[in-house]
Amino acid sequence: MLGNNILIGAAGAAGADAGHIIEGSGLFDGSTGYLSRTPASNGDERQGTIEFIVKPSEFADTMLAYQARAGGAGTAFWVYITSSYQIRVMCENDGGTAIINHITTPVFRDPSAYYHIVVNFDGDTTGNGCVNIYVNGTQITDFGTRVNLSTATDLNLMNSTKPVTIGFQTGAASYLDGYLSRATYIDGQALDPIDFGSVTDNGFWQINKVEETFAITGANLSAQFETSQPATTSSEVTTHNWTSQDIGTASADRTVIVALGTWAGTASGTTLTSFTIDGVQMNYAGIQQMDITAPTVYIYYLNVPTGTSAAISATWAVKQHSSSIGIWTVDSLVEVHDSKGFGDGSSDSDAISLDLTVPAGGFIVGYHTDHATSTHSWTELTENFDEAMLSNRVHSGASKSYSAAATPTITVDPTGSAESAALVVAFRPVSEGWEFGNNGFLLEGGANVSIGNDTSEGAELTGTWESSAVSTANVSAGGTYTFSSQDIGTAASNRNIIVVASTGGGSAACDFAATCTVGGTSIPRIVDLEGVDNNDISVYQGVIASGTSADIVFTVSGNTMEKCGLAVHVLYGDKVSLNDTYTQAATTAAPSGAVDVVAGGVIIAANKIQGNGTARTTSWTNATEVYDQTIEVNSDPDTHSGTYTSYTSAATVTVTGTASGTTHRNSLVVMSFSTGNNFTKTGTITATSDSPTNDADNEYGNWATLDALYTPKLNFIGGSFYQGTNTYSEGNLRCAASAASGRGEIRSTISLATGHVYAEMKLNAIGNSAAGVGLISIENNVVTNHCVFARKSSSDTTTHMIDGGGDPSAGNDTGGDWTTGNSAGVAVDIDNNSVVIINPNTGGANSAFTPTSSMAGKNIMIVPVKDSHATNRTLDGTMNYGSGATAFVHASSIPTGANDRMVSYQQPTPAIINPEEHFHSVVVTHNGTSTASTCTFNLDTYEWLAIIKNTTGAAEKWYWIDSLRGVTKYISSDSTAASTTDANVMSVSGTTFTLGSTLGAKNYLVEFHKAGLASATASNEEGSLNTTETSANTVSGFAISTYTGTGSNATCGHGLTSAPEFIAIKDISTGSAGWINYHIGMGGTKFIKFDTAQAAQTLATVFQDTNPSATLITMGTANSINTNEKLHVSYAWHSVEGYSSFGSIEGNGNANGAFVNLGFAHGKFFAKGMDASSSWWGYDKQTSPNNPDLGAIWYDNTDPQQSAGRADRVFNGVKFRNANDPNSANTTIYGAWGGRAMTDGAINQGRADGIVPPYDQANGGTIKRVGDFWVHTFNSSGTFTAHEDMVADYLVIAGGGGGGGMRGGGGGAGGYRSSWNSEASGGGGSSETALNLTAGTDYTVTVGAGGAGGAYNNIGGTGNNSIFSSITSNGGGGGNGGSSSAIGGPGGSGGGTSNDFAGGLATTNQGNAGGRGFHDGCWGGGGGGGAGETGVSSNGTTGGGRGGNGVSSTITGSATVRGGGGGGGRHQTCVAGAGGTGGGGAGSNTGTGNAGTANTGGGGGAISYTSSFASQNGGAGGSGVVIIRYAIS
Repeated sequence: MLGNNILIGAAGAAGADAGHIIEGSGLFDGSTGYLSRTPASNGDERQGTIEFIVKPSEFADTMLAYQARAGGAGTAFWVYITSSYQIRVMCENDGGTAIINHITTPVFRDPSAYYHIVVNFDGDTTGNGCVNIYVNGTQITDFGTRVNLSTATDLNLMNSTKPVTIGFQTGAASYLDGYLSRATYIDGQALDPIDFGSVTDNGFWQINKVEETFAITGANLSAQFETSQPATTSSEVTTHNWTSQDIGTASADRTVIVALGTWAGTASGTTLTSFTIDGVQMNYAGIQQMDITAPTVYIYYLNVPTGTSAAISATWAVKQHSSSIGIWTVDSLVEVHDSKGFGDGSSDSDAISLDLTVPAGGFIVGYHTDHATSTHSWTELTENFDEAMLSNRVHSGASKSYSAAATPTITVDPTGSAESAALVVAFRPVSEGWEFGNNGFLLEGGANVSIGNDTSEGAELTGTWESSAVSTANVSAGGTYTFSSQDIGTAASNRNIIVVASTGGGSAACDFAATCTVGGTSIPRIVDLEGVDNNDISVYQGVIASGTSADIVFTVSGNTMEKCGLAVHVLYGDKVSLNDTYTQAATTAAPSGAVDVVAGGVIIAANKIQGNGTARTTSWTNATEVYDQTIEVNSDPDTHSGTYTSYTSAATVTVTGTASGTTHRNSLVVMSFSTGNNFTKTGTITATSDSPTNDADNEYGNWATLDALYTPKLNFIGGSFYQGTNTYSEGNLRCAASAASGRGEIRSTISLATGHVYAEMKLNAIGNSAAGVGLISIENNVVTNHCVFARKSSSDTTTHMIDGGGDPSAGNDTGGDWTTGNSAGVAVDIDNNSVVIINPNTGGANSAFTPTSSMAGKNIMIVPVKDSHATNRTLDGTMNYGSGATAFVHASSIPTGANDRMVSYQQPTPAIINPEEHFHSVVVTHNGTSTASTCTFNLDTYEWLAIIKNTTGAAEKWYWIDSLRGVTKYISSDSTAASTTDANVMSVSGTTFTLGSTLGAKNYLVEFHKAGLASATASNEEGSLNTTETSANTVSGFAISTYTGTGSNATCGHGLTSAPEFIAIKDISTGSAGWINYHIGMGGTKFIKFDTAQAAQTLATVFQDTNPSATLITMGTANSINTNEKLHVSYAWHSVEGYSSFGSIEGNGNANGAFVNLGFAHGKFFAKGMDASSSWWGYDKQTSPNNPDLGAIWYDNTDPQQSAGRADRVFNGVKFRNANDPNSANTTIYGAWGGRAMTDGAINQGRADGIVPPYDQANGGTIKRVGDFWVHTFNSSGTFTAHEDMVADYLVIAGGGGGGGMRGGGGGAGGYRSSWNSEASGGGGSSETALNLTAGTDYTVTVGAGGAGGAYNNIGGTGNNSIFSSITSNGGGGGNGGSSSAIGGPGGSGGGTSNDFAGGLATTNQGNAGGRGFHDGCWGGGGGGGAGETGVSSNGTTGGGRGGNGVSSTITGSATVRGGGGGGGRHQTCVAGAGGTGGGGAGSNTGTGNAGTANTGGGGGAISYTSSFASQNGGAGGSGVVIIRYAIS
């Protein structure tokens, strides 16, 4: 599995939640491809969250998101990865000054792994909290540059009416080169990464589905107007105070809402630096501002629990005058739901209309001010005040409460004529969860979806064509075409009008204006096709909520226009937007273009034909025509035609409009629309199956690329060394190898060790080289064999096979040619040592070739190669591994069985999923006296090795302590000293270890290696020298032994099942005896010593020139390894795929250093040069959690952590970043352990390593943030660990009972117990009392399985109990079998029964009884009891009874019903009962009963009486669930 660059999140139990699957990615080409949209309206201008899942291929200012200034005004916003590999978030004001500039110190430069990046921002927060950056679930806290917001302000980030781009910065050559799998924006809330991912039980960061969790929890609100205060002075001031203002009746949840109107003074600026109630800063709700001398209005709010009057104070950055306020209160905590504003700088009296949404239970406050002596009239809202201010200024306020959700249009109409500003804000009760918001979007996947399509709404688009018309008038520039009383469909708040305008001809440069009006409302142009000879088409879109007909008016620009055509389409949906567009200017041929359309989307097409002497009609292909009209009849008649077509599934559709005869000019526009804030694709973005999530069935996964991290020193076997530079592009699938490179300089990121794999390479260009494609085999990072298919030379296209090295001209002639632009295929049957080449020119398969050296057991890569027998060799080739970026050229010639691919989902499941079960490291901040910490395994149950070293403070020795010798004894790797006894270094008890007073007040790195069970420790007698004690962990490949030396040649058993690859031995009795180390990279002929930096040494009396075997270590007579009658300790490791690795590499002495491909991201890594003096470099994830590394700790030295920046810990290994040790130009040995597995067969989440540390408060289950609460969901049994004392609410549901056999009763729901939010428990029971949990306690969580369905006439099985702490919910009762004389089974809820017997009994306050059966007429079994309702009895008329309904809970943030009872069975022609809401399985009319839904505790449905009932079972009950919720501290 060498080279797999995927980290796969792991669940502990088989069958665990496989996580969310992302269907591929878009490959951005780095030079032309990007996505863009311009929001139609502002969203929340203060808060938002943006998320990216991206695999960058190249790091030169890799742009993720950018929003430009509009016309040079407003803020500009960037999120990108710099050319120095740092994440940068920047916001500039309109003067070009950075008001936010965060540049991370950590670097992110792994080009073959996905990074999960979340950035949230808050314009109300100054200081560090204004922007937060998270990578793979972990917050970045270290910044090289950190400019924070100094004043609360509108940021306009991603949510104002300015162009937004993904993958490109307009005006700069900054593109994204790489794979973008998801981009998400949440408009209005600053979310944590827990809303986009979660931590599994094994500690992996798992990518989750992004979906709204919004739920309102409060009651209906009624806003109360309290008072208004007009301006009392026209003097210009920076602070204005209003004393003793009425704020209503005091209450704990009272919210005070204050509207403020003000006028700028002689200096420009309206920044409100503070707005307080009794000195407490209020929360921002909205602002609408004008230019200098014009008004600005604000609305703020604050929870004020005490007092009936208060002082209100406003302070601005520059002087204001004529400031006035209005005050409302509401007896509830509230938050902003929506806001809209409008400023009019003209001196007219036009009414201002604003559309916004308000939820059920919400209310709206409106405020207006203008420079006149006018009065106001409000529609929709109730006016609360309308008062004159000073200096001919007035202000007015209004409000209204809503019991039902609405989308009202608010209008305020001043009678006077002056500059004015209006602001309306909808408030709602405090909610939980989040929603996408006005400008939010979700762009996900690439393989089977339209790239750039927003799937956040997910609703099907409805609509129709409404009308078309023509005008034969000639209109000069500045004039208008008016189409009166055009049909615009049924009025609705989400009605989008699509207007298509076509020119009938005219003078040069005539055009339509950028907007048109519909019923007096201006809507913007979304498509502008400038056709030849004025065959122009303009398309406009806007929301028009009211009316069924309207006047549509176009303004002509540029020059006189002759004639005009109009078409009107109507689309109904939220966030309707243009998804894809094709335009073709004038052509005499039939215009044709393809667009992508999503499921539920609509394609609208329009053409304009200038006929050649005759008016032409249009015949459409792949589109439904809705109009075809003549605009003008003359020598070249003009016609326009259009289509409207709906799509139920995603497709790429080519639309063609064919004229009925010859034409002079044709123009065509094809548009796809869908719900959501869709982006337009520009340039090259290729849909691929490359994904951070694995799905083998659909071939989604992290696919192999060429490994840009690999910078080799040595060549293939038989080759010479010519180091050069490889340039990678096209998602790192293309490599242009420089002139100085030799053969074998290219590797892939993923390899296979078994299977029958296929790949292709296209030859793009070739210099003076023999070049081609080859397979290489690698062991311990060293190329051991290769097989190359190549051109004979740069001038001879004849192809040859070269096996094991050598000149291509001497290879076996394959009888074909290879010219540039063609692709060769390679099929490698690893297990049968066979290679088949698909000829690049003919496409035919050559005969199978057998490599001389067997491939069995080796890691195989397929890569571009070239010959190595001279300098100045060049190659340019592109690999195709099958990710979908390009289809296989020779798909029809792929040999049978060559179905494997170099992709993450084909990697084997490693033995160790969670390394914390075997290796644990932690940095402890010690107080110098006694500091306790926790290990991840029990230190009393298992034997162990602990290694302790200070990372701060003065120099200090190493402490190596193992449990075989005792916790009070240590040796040091930096010293030859004998074992020292000191009881004050460390003590252990269970999972707790405590650092003692021998250690100073410093930070210490403590690492634990788990050996075997303490109870299994015994002498090993396999060798000639018996050990005193040996303890071996055969899973992780680590063993500890103690033995007494003999001074004679000997063998000693190590206790492992494979040969050790790294051994550390110490004579612990002799003070002068140094360490002896064996390493597989040197072999048994050499040894090296921990306690010195010296090079490897040769001495036959150490290991007798013999490598360890699978059972024995061979020892000579040398002291330190076999000192006579002295006690020794031995620590031995061997590699375990995905967890540990030991080997050697050749350093290159270059800052772009050698790459150590481990196949995992290490927990601990060491490296040492063996050819010359070199320290032992040790890197731990805990001391260097990010790149660049924070520094190594030398095993042979007493210094603390030092020498930063020499190595990157990357996703699948280590990349050296320094020309010196441990990357100097010699052989370096290395070792690593504690690696995270890349796949486990259950949760397959492929991304860069980002293991989230334990949450501060608790761990266990799937963790999700909901508002100010953490929610842990256990869908299977596990452990909840409390890290602090807490009060936790719970919902505990047991497994549902199985449905009964023939004509039986439905299974009862599992017991239902809840303490959350006063919500009821089952059976009408009251909400229970929350639990007090204790810090440091592991609480076992048991999730009960559902009961089995009953066979034939038998009763269904009882569901299993679910348990959390002291709370036990009983399993649901099984449904009674049809011929049984017993009642339904008892349980949490009782099972239904049959044959006129009573239903099963329920547990009090957990559920309800089952329904009664009926044995007459239309027989049937009773429904199983539900948590919320008794099972419905059969009535002898319809058949089986319905299962009782469940109970709804909002504990997860959204209302979900669980605990439904199963439906009863029926007799012959009657009807089986339905399952109860909340997961109850329906009784079956034919076949096996339906199972209850998993993790709802739903009861299973019964089977019915049919001819085959004897071989069928009732449905199984659904499994239970345990959900725990507590407040974030």
